[in-house]
Formats: sequence, structure tokens, C-alpha cells
Amino acid sequence: MKIIDIVESASCGGMGAGAVASAPASVAPMVRRSPKKKKRKKTSEDIDAMELRSIEAMADKLFRKVGIDVNFTNHFSDRVNDLRNGNPITSAELVRLFKQEYKKWGKPIAQMGPDAEGTLKDLQTDINVPFVLIWDRENQELDMVTKTIMRKPNFRTHNREFPIGEAVEKDIPREHMPQIDAEDVKNHYQHKTGTASIDKLTCAQQDRVPGKVDSIVKDFEAGKEQKPMTIDIDGYIVDGHHRYDAFKQMGQDTVPVTIINAKLAELVKRYQHKTDDTPTE
Repeated sequence: MKIIDIVESASCGGMGAGAVASAPASVAPMVRRSPKKKKRKKTSEDIDAMELRSIEAMADKLFRKVGIDVNFTNHFSDRVNDLRNGNPITSAELVRLFKQEYKKWGKPIAQMGPDAEGTLKDLQTDINVPFVLIWDRENQELDMVTKTIMRKPNFRTHNREFPIGEAVEKDIPREHMPQIDAEDVKNHYQHKTGTASIDKLTCAQQDRVPGKVDSIVKDFEAGKEQKPMTIDIDGYIVDGHHRYDAFKQMGQDTVPVTIINAKLAELVKRYQHKTDDTPTE
């Protein structure tokens, strides 16, 4: 497996086309020296090149089942042992990341198609791997080119995120949770309405209005259409906890959702005027 190298081009400012600057013969030209970079001391926890190739081969074997060839770039290889990660990224963490990503998101990632970009995201370890999908004409497959890697909590990106790691259920009081849908957010956030696996959703509140879940179940059984639940970018339910319980009770595997490209905390703060104080259990 070859490690792909991504080269960035840069333009340099100058005096203009054809301009030549000369100095008096008695003046020696000034040579600017770049500051020396601090060399990182290797530790026993560093992932060496052989380990990295082994992990890449493992990830490639998994994702090949959905038509994707995984490629680690040179920058990815350099960044994996970088001091800026804080705690060193370990081989075990990388193996877990790619195994869980394939299990949870393998098919959705493949469905993105050529030129799409995204980020593999481990919520437990704070490891983030931005990638781009490139079509390999010769082998008739998608190449997942991992651009870099970093351990960084609350990493933000405009590209689609693929989070793994069991998100911890929150217990925000219901009176603080906004009651919003696509119409409420259309002028403020990017959003998409479709369906999602119910197992990928996480509750953000524990309060429930007495009898509301049973009422939703009856409406559903009577053929009444339910509006999509509103969820944040990490899969936390913003609006729709009673519908979530009802769908669970009825054994639904996939449910209608509107995904908003924002975090739960941001949405709770922005739409605090859109709450409901109906008494709960």
C-alpha cells in the first residue's frame, strides 16, 4: 500500500516580473535562516512506520467491502506522533477508530461518492481524521485519502462528520430544550431531512410528559404521519424525545429526522425562546 503525498503549492511575493535587485560589491548578501524546529523525542508510545502500514492494511481490508481503498498520506504519518496531540495517539486507538467507523459508517461514507470530504471522529478519544474520497479509475474504486490526524476536543469542520464512541445521554431539563424543526432553522443553519438508524440517536433530556408517548403510538397506528425528529450534528435529539420513545416501543429501526449542522449546546442557547413548560413526569 503506497502512502500518498499531498503537496501544497504556494506563491511568493517579489519585486515584479523581470526585476533584478543588486547589492554593492562591498555588501555581502543577507541570508535569512529559518528558525530551527524543535525535534520531537521519540517515545515508546510512538507509532512506527511498520505499525502504521499494518493499521492501514487492516483499515483497507475492512473498507474494501464497500468499495473503498484507504490511503494514509505522509502528513497523516507525520502528524500521528505530533506533540500537539497532547497524549500520544496509540495503535490501539487507531485500530478501534477504523473498526468502529467501518461498522457504523462504512456504507454511508461509500455513498458520498467521489470528491466528497468528511471527518472520522472518535468522541471518546477526541481523535479526528479529515479525509477526501477520490475516484481511482485504474482500479475502479474510491480512495479514502486521510489528509491529517489530530487529537483535539470539540474539533469543528464544515464537512460531514462521522462520530463513533457511545455518546453519553444528557439530562437537560425539558423546559430548557427548544421545540424546533426545519422551518425554524432554515435561515440560520444548513440542515437535511431524511431517515436515520434509531440506534445512532442519543437522548439529551430524560423528562417526559405523561401519556404523550402512548398518544403518539396511537396516532402512528392510526396512520397519522409523524414529523421528523430534530437532531444535532452529533446525533443528539433536540426535539422529539417522545417520538423517539414511541418509535422504540414500536420496534422501528429507521426514523424520520432533520439533521442540523450545529451542536446541541449552541441550539439550546439560540432557541431558548422556543421551549415548552408542559409538566413532566
